[in-house]
Amino acid sequence: MATVLPQRKVILLDEPFAGLAGEIVDALRTHLLRLKNENAALIIVEHDVHALEGIVETVLRLEHGTFSFRGSLSAYRGLSQHG
Repeated sequence: MATVLPQRKVILLDEPFAGLAGEIVDALRTHLLRLKNENAALIIVEHDVHALEGIVETVLRLEHGTFSFRGSLSAYRGLSQHG
């Protein structure tokens, strides 16, 4: 069965960009992009949506235990700017 279902890394990060200097943020972004290109599933909890640019495909917003948004990062930015 291993030949039919390829191995996939699942990585969960909680606020990975919080408190980091700009050059370290860039290095972490580069590393996360490499993992994404290697088909890793990245689950990132992050308040700085700008740091997620190019890394995430789907944004989920959780409010009081319920998903209040699911969509692209650009759609989420548009929603945030208007509400």
